[in-house]
Amino acid sequence: MKKKKIVYLGNQLLQKGLNPTSIDTLGSKLEELFDVEKASARNSFFSRIFDMWQTVFKNRKVCQVVLIDTYSTLAFHFAWTSGYLCKLLGIPYIPILHGGNLGDRMKQSPYLFQRYLKNAFQVVSPSYFLKEALENPSQVSIKVIPNLLEIEKYPFSVPVNQGNLVLIWLRAFADIYRPENAIKVVDFLKKRGHEGVQLFMIGPDKDGTMEPCQKLVKKLGLERNVQFMGRMKREDWIPIARKGNIFINTTSVDNMPVSLLEMMALGIPIVSTSVGGIPYVIKDGENGMLVKVDDIESMGNTILNLWNDPRKQYSISIKGRQTAESCAWSHVKESWGELISQLENDSN
Repeated sequence: MKKKKIVYLGNQLLQKGLNPTSIDTLGSKLEELFDVEKASARNSFFSRIFDMWQTVFKNRKVCQVVLIDTYSTLAFHFAWTSGYLCKLLGIPYIPILHGGNLGDRMKQSPYLFQRYLKNAFQVVSPSYFLKEALENPSQVSIKVIPNLLEIEKYPFSVPVNQGNLVLIWLRAFADIYRPENAIKVVDFLKKRGHEGVQLFMIGPDKDGTMEPCQKLVKKLGLERNVQFMGRMKREDWIPIARKGNIFINTTSVDNMPVSLLEMMALGIPIVSTSVGGIPYVIKDGENGMLVKVDDIESMGNTILNLWNDPRKQYSISIKGRQTAESCAWSHVKESWGELISQLENDSN
């Protein structure tokens, strides 16, 4: 039986050697169900946006629906203009919302944002946080379908406390993610007797924040405690992450970072700031631990308490894996299948 054709628009970063985005992971999995044409991997803004428009236009007679990854940054213009083109051509489209700052984008561009959502067949969010933040202001129904996690690529094990405390930090170096706070936490722990504490910071420099972090490490005398790993592919950072006892997330704003689900899948207990969509997934004391933003002492003490309580570590590890498994393809596939079936029924 011939597969139905869909178009998926987003930023294809995997082809450039960067971390995969939704279009790379979900788009590939949807190929099990549909004939999927994806755009775009072009580099420049104008080249990418024209490639997206061209892909929609050339498939206008055969495409059943267009999926559009929707971000709050400059990429928002890829989304709303492509949605407008779909509307002109009579093609149903589904925005997939990403990023904790979409509420700010709605305030900045209220008319464009609301029209974009209201003209959609259905709006999809990976988190209840974005659903609650945007549903009432936009007066549009939003369906929650979790981000896809390729669970089979994350070998599960419960960390065992042997030797020194090992912390993992995985994110791009950007001011909003507060990487310097991870370093301050190491300083806090070292002053409380954990001389050999190790922190692996994995991720590229996004806005020039890495250099000040490196200077902070030297200032605090933590050269033997903190390692900057830079950008790494998933298959390369997973063995490093599995050496960790605890994953720390220091961000000041977020929707629901995939890195948290990845650490849950690996079985690594998480201590995270309680911001954005994170409390919707991490239940404090159950499948992770939550602290306030910029509270170094609280994060440090929470890490120490967790380190000194192996039973708690075990419980959080098991429940975290269960949370991650809810984002496996077997669950996400069913949700997307139902949504596309609904579109088929509405068109009959």
